[in-house]
Amino acid sequence: MKNDFLLLLLALTFIVFLASNANADDDHSSPSYSFIEYSALEYDADISGVDIEPDGYKLKLSVELGDSLFAMVDRVKTDQSFSSGSLDFDTEGYGFGLRGDSWYASYSYNTWEFDSDEIDVDTIRLGFRNYWIQDRLEFNAVIPGTT
Repeated sequence: MKNDFLLLLLALTFIVFLASNANADDDHSSPSYSFIEYSALEYDADISGVDIEPDGYKLKLSVELGDSLFAMVDRVKTDQSFSSGSLDFDTEGYGFGLRGDSWYASYSYNTWEFDSDEIDVDTIRLGFRNYWIQDRLEFNAVIPGTT
């Protein structure tokens, strides 16, 4: 719960930061790397007689730190109920990246927690982001590794 409160506090700080910079001059030639993303997960499925009921959320924050550097934080919390038990899956990641006009490369240090087991994962992302088709189109290539 303490981590959830700290992440919520960070999200609110980030929103205030975005609001204070909303009128900054921007040429809009490439997508912004300052954003907040939230998604909720909840459904009930019956697969081959097994009742699956996940419940959780994903929160991702990214902020531009100049013309070519950005920082990111993400948190995923999922509680899954099965007809035979339950499973908790939580992840936290912190990282930074470099970007050009249409490309980016980033590194993040992640902690994946399955119930009481914990795995540390280093992730390198290489991708392309630009206003190509309609407003936005993004491609990613991910190279994960465990430590």
